[in-house]
Order: sequence, then structure tokens, then C-alpha cells
Amino acid sequence: MEAPLANCWMPDSDEEHPTIQFTWDTPQTVGQIVFYDAPPEAGDIKKVRITDDTSYSVDYELPNGSGEPCRLYLEDAQPIQSLTIEILQSEGDVIGLSKIEILPGREQTTQWIHLLDTDGNFIYEYPCPAEVTFGLLLYGYPSAPAQATAYITKEGSDEVVAEIQNDGESFWVPPLTKGRYTIRVVGGGCSVEALLHVGDSLFMERVTWFIERQVNKILPD
Repeated sequence: MEAPLANCWMPDSDEEHPTIQFTWDTPQTVGQIVFYDAPPEAGDIKKVRITDDTSYSVDYELPNGSGEPCRLYLEDAQPIQSLTIEILQSEGDVIGLSKIEILPGREQTTQWIHLLDTDGNFIYEYPCPAEVTFGLLLYGYPSAPAQATAYITKEGSDEVVAEIQNDGESFWVPPLTKGRYTIRVVGGGCSVEALLHVGDSLFMERVTWFIERQVNKILPD
């Protein structure tokens, strides 16, 4: 029967800070590293340091020594050709790792999107000036799509009066004449719509006044 630690990486016990280095012939974008501690017959690795050939460095504390996967997600990963893992803290005379997985970044598929004003507020019906260019932002969960297109139609018509590409951050709505418009955004397999009240600067005030009147009707005197 094979010994429990036979296929584990086991550094020499006299190494103060054992290291493992990975190298690739072509640049790789590493998004996550998964550590599997050696079985209970070995001690626990408590903390490691990860560095790469871009001078990026991060310390990571392994949450447990049960052999379950411990995942470290790397933010803003850049292409690299070498990566070093150094053991900083451990417990026990004999330590090791049964496996290390080096994986690309997590794919974040957009689940839903929504339009925002420039203050970051979600918009549903938005008063905006006539004959003036203005910006809107796009929010996406868990991340905004890399590309999105906005289509603007005037109320009562299917004709697209403006088609706008997201510049990576904003939609710049061109000057529109006074009236009511629908803006529909499509991107990342999702879509969202909002109403634009162009040239109606008092729209939100009237909505607030209407809501207050309805609330006052149901409240006791």
C-alpha cells in the first residue's frame, strides 16, 4: 500500500524558507492558485509568499490544514513567465503540499446590467436637458460587459434616433430635442431600458409632489 505522503512535495527539514518555482516558455496570465496541504501525517503549512517576474508579491495564509483546496485569487493579473512560492510559516517537523494548481483568471459572466447617472444612482426615468450632450454610466453584476450598445428611440416610434457605443466607462448621449425617449442598452447577453424626459427639468419634482400627495391621503390627520 502506498504511503500517504509518497506523492507529496516535501522540502528538506533544514530549509528555512523552502521555495517552489514554476517557469513557462510563453507568458501566462495566472488568476488563481489553489493549494492542497499534505495529509495529516505531515504538519501544516500556514503562510506562503507568491512572487513573479513582474515584481508582484503577495502573502497568503492558508485557512486550514485539512487537505481541502485553499484558493488564492490574484487581482489585476499580468502575463508572467515565472512564479515562485515561498513557505514563510509552518507547523511540524515534516511539511508538504499534495498539489498546487495554477489557473487562469475567473470568468465573470455579466448577469444583469443597469444604467446610472454620473453620480452613480440607478435611473429608471431620468430628466435631462434638451440640445445638450450628457453622459450616463453602465453598471453590471458581477462585472460590466466589455462592450455595450445603447439605442435611443422617441416615444411612440420604433425608429432609432441615436446608436451609441460604450467608451469603456460612459455613454455620451447626443443632443436631443424636447420630448420623451427610451434608451435601451444591450451588452454581455443582458439588456436594460430607461425613460429619458428630455427638456423636463421639473419631472422629478412633480413625481415627488405626486407621491407626497398619495401618502398624505392614506395617513391619519
